[in-house]
Amino acid sequence: MVLIVNLGLLKLFIFVNKKYSEGTLEQYALAIDMLLADIGKRLPDIKTNDIRYHLAMYQTTRNVEKATVDNRRRNLSAFFSWLTKEEYIEKNPMLRIGKIKSTMAVRKSFSDGEIEMLKNASIKTRNPKRDRALIEFLLSTG
Repeated sequence: MVLIVNLGLLKLFIFVNKKYSEGTLEQYALAIDMLLADIGKRLPDIKTNDIRYHLAMYQTTRNVEKATVDNRRRNLSAFFSWLTKEEYIEKNPMLRIGKIKSTMAVRKSFSDGEIEMLKNASIKTRNPKRDRALIEFLLSTG
């Protein structure tokens, strides 16, 4: 019975949010479905620590990056915010779960020698003026 009610609310949430792309709705459904399957509680009974446990287990068992876990957190947050707004639950358990910070990889810029190699390589192409202009454009715009 618990699962049927939970899945009914999940379907209603997806239906109400048809403004999003099909891919976004699939991600919402996947995230919420996995949470409900992992926790096995009625939606009003789900607590903040249940969701924290789910997110931690998701990261460790699937070996995913923090950015992926944060996407999952945002999907769940949207669902629980909607449940609270529509008064299906009294308190949003996602309120105390903050953004999961991930490290951004800093890309190394080209050295002067590498830039010269790129420019010189354009001379050997079929259309050197166009290719040189493209390389200059890409280098100057990042």
